Amino acid sequence: MYGLELDSWMGCQAEIRLRPQQGITSLKFVFESHAPLHLHPLRLIFEDAQGVNIQTTHINQPGQGEAFIPLRQFDATCGEVWLTVRCSPTFRPHQLDANNPDRRELGIRVVSLRYV
Repeated sequence: MYGLELDSWMGCQAEIRLRPQQGITSLKFVFESHAPLHLHPLRLIFEDAQGVNIQTTHINQPGQGEAFIPLRQFDATCGEVWLTVRCSPTFRPHQLDANNPDRRELGIRVVSLRYV
């Protein structure tokens, strides 16, 4: 996955490299939102390499969540494919609390990715 910080935070966009296989129907995407409640709902948009929306997920409150991204539109014989994840809105911890030294633009923290 490209576009993540070392601590698994993504900003407004990240790229996931997939290798679809026979019998795999979806990608389980587990994440955490630590955005302030007033910024919710957050929106996660999952797009293929051509920018076609595969799925949109709304995050209504802070905490852990998951999304199941269908992979049936990807041909298992085509090798690697790319999935773009977009998060909106994002936030900067320092702008919310001047004592917080973190000035990064943050969306969600990616916990895990798993084929199911």
